Amino acid sequence: MPLSDVQIRECLAAAGEFLSKRRPPPDIRDKLDFRANINGQEVTIVSVRPAYGDLARKAEYPIAKARWVGVEKFGGCTGCEPT
Repeated sequence: MPLSDVQIRECLAAAGEFLSKRRPPPDIRDKLDFRANINGQEVTIVSVRPAYGDLARKAEYPIAKARWVGVEKFGGCTGCEPT
């Protein structure tokens, strides 16, 4: 199940805060930068660099991935009562 608009905004805000502390200096960002991509329930942090063999083209290399797992409260479970 894909993320809702609210969840996407939350993920992008968290990823933006995370990346803002780790991005390289502005003068080298054309050679190395980081970005967050959202695909379904996964958030992937990628490094963006010139492609090997074709420096005019940018290539993305994944470096970290997280998956959103929703948790719902449920009831009626035998043996699951808190003590």
